[in-house]
Amino acid sequence: MHQCIHTARTHPIARSPKADYLAGMVALSELVYESETISDIIFKEGLMDIIRESSLIQYFKQEGYEKLNAWFEICRITSQSNQQKPIGVVRI
Repeated sequence: MHQCIHTARTHPIARSPKADYLAGMVALSELVYESETISDIIFKEGLMDIIRESSLIQYFKQEGYEKLNAWFEICRITSQSNQQKPIGVVRI
């Protein structure tokens, strides 16, 4: 993994393809290594910002927003339909 990071840093690769390369490397590395190990390397190498720019992360981010918005909409509709209407005024 360190060699891949070195390659990304030392070769003239545009920022967007570099972000995709690094995000792909992280995704594949997690098939072999523990997530904590990968996270430690990413943070120590200062790669989090560029990885966040990758199309892979942007895709999952968008998917997450869409699912979260759908969930909020379901909650709103459920809440509206569960609201009880006043039955009448009780006088004492």
